[in-house]
Amino acid sequence: MADFCVIGLGMFGRAVALSLASEGEAVLGVDADQDEIDRIAAELDTVVCADATDEQALRELRIERIGCCVVAIGAESMEASILTTTLLRQLGVPHIVARALGPLHARVLRAVGAHRVVSPEWEMGESLARQLAHPSVLERFDLGDEVEVAEIEVPQAF
Repeated sequence: MADFCVIGLGMFGRAVALSLASEGEAVLGVDADQDEIDRIAAELDTVVCADATDEQALRELRIERIGCCVVAIGAESMEASILTTTLLRQLGVPHIVARALGPLHARVLRAVGAHRVVSPEWEMGESLARQLAHPSVLERFDLGDEVEVAEIEVPQAF
């Protein structure tokens, strides 16, 4: 059985699934679009064409046995991402990461059971703005409470 399940194999979901697979993780890819399944089938352990808003389909996948599900359903259906997240929680998936399309969507995903919510477009936009504003900062990690660790380029004078 897979360690991870990625539901929604568009650009974001495909990137998550392939990155997990390259790290040696067993990944189940799920999408309702057979074309998306065909694009990634050779690169993942298991791919299934299924409607993740169908509770019976998720039960047949024995989704509750997977440690972490990533709901990567994109802009095509906010409703589908909310329904899928709800079903995964009700079926007992231990860890659910869901992609949000905006702040309200993020709040709803948390309310229906997502353990972690990500907003890749917003987060990447913030990251790019920081890089542009502070080009000497190579990497930064937020530690919370207005504290961060940063790796900076050492000036030639040092």
